[in-house]
Amino acid sequence: MLYKNVKTGAVITVHSAVKGEDWQEVKPVNPSSNEKPKRKSKKESEKGDE
Repeated sequence: MLYKNVKTGAVITVHSAVKGEDWQEVKPVNPSSNEKPKRKSKKESEKGDE
């Protein structure tokens, strides 16, 4: 599980639950939604110009 200390900004990964007023569980972000679209390579873009 991933936890962030809201007071200090520290982030930790642990296998057990963390309790405390400054700790909040961080939900994992879906990496596919944050990915930028891949750009064509130079060779691919040149092929399309022919």
